[in-house]
Amino acid sequence: MEELDDFTIGLHVGGRSISIKVIALLYNNASSNWDKNWLRTKISVRAGAFSGTYDAELTTFDFENFKQDLDSLYENLNMEIEFKDLEGYLSIKMKGNGLGNINVEIQCSDKPGVYASTLKFELDFDQTFIKPIVKTLKNIISKYPVVVY
Repeated sequence: MEELDDFTIGLHVGGRSISIKVIALLYNNASSNWDKNWLRTKISVRAGAFSGTYDAELTTFDFENFKQDLDSLYENLNMEIEFKDLEGYLSIKMKGNGLGNINVEIQCSDKPGVYASTLKFELDFDQTFIKPIVKTLKNIISKYPVVVY
C-alpha cells in the first residue's frame, strides 16, 4: 500500500490495486455516539480487466483495528490479519510468510446483503508497504477518532 493523500490508503502492485478514501463523517450532527463513528468512504479497485469505484459506509473502529493489526503484522511477519467491516463492503486478509512477503486476499462488495456484486482477487507485497499505510491510518484516526459511549 502506498500513501496517496492524508486520508486515502491504497495498495497498488502489478496492475492490481485497492484504495480506500475517507470522505467525511456519515452523520455530521449525530446525537448518538454510535452514529458518530460512521464514515463515508470511496473504494476504488482494479484487478485484471475489472475496475471500478463504489461508496462504502465504514466505521472509525474499522480503521483503528486495522492500524493495530498492521502494527502487529509489522512486528511479527509470520501472522495473519484481516480488515473486515461491519456491513460487509470490504475484506482484506493479509498473511505474512515470516520473511517479509505478504499475500493479500481482497473481497469487495458494492453493497451489504445478498444482492451485492462481489469481486475477489489477490496480490503480494513486502513489509515496506506497511509503514506508509500505518501513517495514513494515524491521520484518519486523528481526524476521525473512535467515539465511545
